[in-house]
Amino acid sequence: FRESNVPVLGGIENMGPLSCPHCHEDVEVFPAVRDSRAIWPTGVEKLVELPFDPTLAQSAEHNRPLLVADPQGAQATRFRRLGEAVAAALAS
Repeated sequence: FRESNVPVLGGIENMGPLSCPHCHEDVEVFPAVRDSRAIWPTGVEKLVELPFDPTLAQSAEHNRPLLVADPQGAQATRFRRLGEAVAAALAS
């Protein structure tokens, strides 16, 4: 994007660790991305980290957006934070 002069607002770390519903320990479902393949070392701002969360799939399965299905949940809070970060980046 930079080579084509496309502004980069930031990036999203998606499908991070799953929080075990029983012990609340993080479970690495997918391996961490090596720095050589990641965008963060290039200076891209991380706007939000979104962990792997079954509530997102469940809300989609029931045709209810996550912010409606679980508006006070941790994942909904992360999506609101993402919206705020994008709005702030667009305003600057």
